[in-house]
Amino acid sequence: MDKKELLLLGALFLGCQNEKPEILENISIPEIEVQIEPKKENLEQKLDPPKGEECIINISNNFIPELMSLSRDAPMYFSRKGSLHNPLQQDRLGIFADFKHHRTIFEHYAKAIELRGDQKQPKIELPFVPYTTEKTIKKISALESQSQDDKLPEKDKGKVKQELDTLQKQLQEVKNIQQILQWEDFYKGDITGIYDPKTSAAIIKYQKFHRARLLNPIITVNDVPYELKADGSISKPTRTLLNRDFEEYAFAGVRRTLEERVFHAKCNGRYPYVIEQPELHKLVTSAAEQLKLDTIQGVQEFLSAEHENVTVYLEIPERYQQEFMKLEVEVEKWEKDRRKSKLRLYTIEEGERIEIFQTKVVVGGKVKNKKTGGRKDYDTPEGEYYLKNVLFMPYWNPPDWAALEGEIEDEEKLPGPFNAFGMILAPLYLHDKPQKKPFATVQDGYNGWGNHLTRSPFSVENGGASHSCVRLHPTQSRYFYFIIGYTLHELEFEDFKGRETIKFVPLRGSNIPFEPGHYIKERICEKECE
Repeated sequence: MDKKELLLLGALFLGCQNEKPEILENISIPEIEVQIEPKKENLEQKLDPPKGEECIINISNNFIPELMSLSRDAPMYFSRKGSLHNPLQQDRLGIFADFKHHRTIFEHYAKAIELRGDQKQPKIELPFVPYTTEKTIKKISALESQSQDDKLPEKDKGKVKQELDTLQKQLQEVKNIQQILQWEDFYKGDITGIYDPKTSAAIIKYQKFHRARLLNPIITVNDVPYELKADGSISKPTRTLLNRDFEEYAFAGVRRTLEERVFHAKCNGRYPYVIEQPELHKLVTSAAEQLKLDTIQGVQEFLSAEHENVTVYLEIPERYQQEFMKLEVEVEKWEKDRRKSKLRLYTIEEGERIEIFQTKVVVGGKVKNKKTGGRKDYDTPEGEYYLKNVLFMPYWNPPDWAALEGEIEDEEKLPGPFNAFGMILAPLYLHDKPQKKPFATVQDGYNGWGNHLTRSPFSVENGGASHSCVRLHPTQSRYFYFIIGYTLHELEFEDFKGRETIKFVPLRGSNIPFEPGHYIKERICEKECE
């Protein structure tokens, strides 16, 4: 099927079959073809059940959230080998990358931890690391002799001591760098404190290693983005990377993947979708302990086998025991300091608003014109709006202004991670009137923008601009799953090419409408909402 045909899916689809209303927790997961290696291990037999609810976690290397798997266009990106084949790109675009692609970075730092042993991992503290040489060592020796000269006036001794202390710290910093790089097997020489060509070459190898691991070589230091360059100098981003503990690197990728699986855990037949970060952190820690993913040996054994579903026992907070929540959303737009723009999600309990989630967002601003190179200002208007539905794998129908800004690529219009809306869109409506026909292509009160994931994670990380929409980082899809899970809704299904899928809105996407009277209010404010 070519791209033009995909764009006309809505027009070609004339009817629905086997439609039925169901609540999310009662649906079955359709099978999507994926490649699974034959070797498997049943981890359930190893678990000693602690306190908590019985929860099923999908720890396979082919994980797809249930709602996404039920969208019409999911197989395009989740079952074909070759689509987004780079696991780093999958990770960056929120495609729920597998555990095993973290093996290389894990084994690298597991070996570094072994070589480090009981020694304390040093920190690089000086704001500027100088290029020390043999002359530096000779100078230190000379200053040490001077400081011990009884004939030297006290005033001069103070100056000598100060200079000696500075040079010794500089030499020690380089020794610390050499030691870290030696544990990581980038530096092969002696720990001398001399910033020689071997040291510079080792730093370049280290920088290239992390540039490849990060895909996007940007490191944020004190909320300011810096490019990680492979130039052999101890820049701010390089110092930041050197100062992280080996354990943080070793376990970070596996734990990040586990967190997404724990968020999508099914406990006693329902999805709690625990979204508060402190509470989710506790659940992930508990799951990691039960799965033995909190030790080097445990992770090594885990990564050497293939897995599917596993049972763990999680103490779900009381807030997530209820079926539904009264939710509200606020978006703070900061025009001058755009990195401060954020979305806040609240639950209303006994008349009190409680913040349970926040994330960086991109709002409207000055967008560069691809044709002219100039910039046009697109505002995200302040005011009160409503979320009435969520679209999975949305289509983008470019408005008239889009063609004036430059050539539009097909992948921006077709469903998928490179769509202009990303992989999930929650349209914003100007009023809370009930949607009379929630599966119609044209909806009253919708002006073409909303909350959505983005194909450009860099714009969220570094305060970019949108064409009025509120963009979320593609790794923050949990926001959409949560608001669906705790807002009254009904799923309608249809048969599409032998698969049971969520009902499709022509030229829009797979649609989950909220029940009238349960729409979510969203306020957009200049800076902080009062």
